[in-house]
Amino acid sequence: MTDAEKMLQTMMMLAEENKENQQNQYNESARQLRMLYDSYIKAGFSYKMAFELVKTFLSATIQGMVKK
Repeated sequence: MTDAEKMLQTMMMLAEENKENQQNQYNESARQLRMLYDSYIKAGFSYKMAFELVKTFLSATIQGMVKK
């Protein structure tokens, strides 16, 4: 195996590892958003209002990240 092939293989392995890490981060974010939604329901909000609150939370978070 040439050095270029070894480098390519290493880069492909790193890319796959990064993809797995990113998927794990998305999974954790989804779990946290679901916990937030469930907490709103438990606090007495309707299903629709809890969903709207989570959407507002997510939108504000994204907008805050974009402004940085």
